[in-house]
Amino acid sequence: MKRFILFLIVINILAGCSGKEKKDKVNPERVIDSITRLAVERNDSLRREDYSSVIRIDTPSVVFFMPDFDEQQKAYRFYGYYSKFELEQIFRNFRRLYTIARPELLKDSINTFLTYHWKFSIKTDSGYVDFDRKAQEELLGFILADGHRQPQIFYGLYRLRDFQKLIQDYFNKPDFELKEKYVPVQPTRVEGNP
Repeated sequence: MKRFILFLIVINILAGCSGKEKKDKVNPERVIDSITRLAVERNDSLRREDYSSVIRIDTPSVVFFMPDFDEQQKAYRFYGYYSKFELEQIFRNFRRLYTIARPELLKDSINTFLTYHWKFSIKTDSGYVDFDRKAQEELLGFILADGHRQPQIFYGLYRLRDFQKLIQDYFNKPDFELKEKYVPVQPTRVEGNP
């Protein structure tokens, strides 16, 4: 009987120890640099709360930013039911621009990703420039940064040829071309989307 009671006590202690889970403390000011970004994402350590973390941009980059699912739902409610279709079309076309531009930019060694984050720290020769999309009250756009000059930030959706001209001018690549092609927008894993 004593062995049986001792056995139950040991099992309860072991069950109590295994039931305790480690809780990750989310640091909203955690800095995620653009190079290790994919490794962090593949480990699935990012959660929705982490969209407020700061993305550091150190290399020549084009960063597309847009609202996450919750922000999109708030925008639908704010602008009304009848504008939901137009907003969805804008988000779809924005993803399409990213899908067309990304392979061409990567060929020219320009780091490119799409993110739901809204805080960025961008390297220049004179230090870092901080940018907060929500402080500017903008839904979507992109950042052009080369690590030396001041970054250029554009809001909204651009036509393909206008976007191409911006890339040519900022990165001094006159031969950079984007070709209009049919690219189906797939529901893919977006940078920062768990």
